[in-house]
Amino acid sequence: PDVTIGLVPAAIGGSPIATWDPGAYHDKTDTHPYDDAIARAKRAMQDGILRGVLWHQGEGDSGEKKSVVYKEKLIELIKRFRKDLGMPELPFIIGQLGQFEGKPWSPGRKVVNQAHIEVAEEIPHAGFVSSDGLTDKGDLTHFSADSLKEFGQRYAEVYLQVVDEGS
Repeated sequence: PDVTIGLVPAAIGGSPIATWDPGAYHDKTDTHPYDDAIARAKRAMQDGILRGVLWHQGEGDSGEKKSVVYKEKLIELIKRFRKDLGMPELPFIIGQLGQFEGKPWSPGRKVVNQAHIEVAEEIPHAGFVSSDGLTDKGDLTHFSADSLKEFGQRYAEVYLQVVDEGS
């Protein structure tokens, strides 16, 4: 009750990881995802302490060609976030893509999923949040409200584990 938690929204729906390079442009949203996220984080750091990054991305990289380079790009992204924010141990929590009945995973999505798991295991101060058992809101793309609440709880649990391991 005596702690204020702020969130720095920087999500860009449908953005492939390539648009998260410095200077990269995401034409569908008319944004520069990485540059905008860094600017927002630095502004927030003027009023508080940045405690972590919650990452839920990868559907736009689930194609055959993009998926094979996803892991390397995600590792580079995490290192770049930490360097550019001056926080080499910044927790980075990776959420699993939705696993919805009626929408089987493509081979590329399986590659992205494996990259999420491996990066969380290989990179210090990182964690993986499972989406097992969560449901969609009827569109086979977005989580239902109840599933979002559960997913948020899982993110918090993994975050606390990562922070505890780092201390």
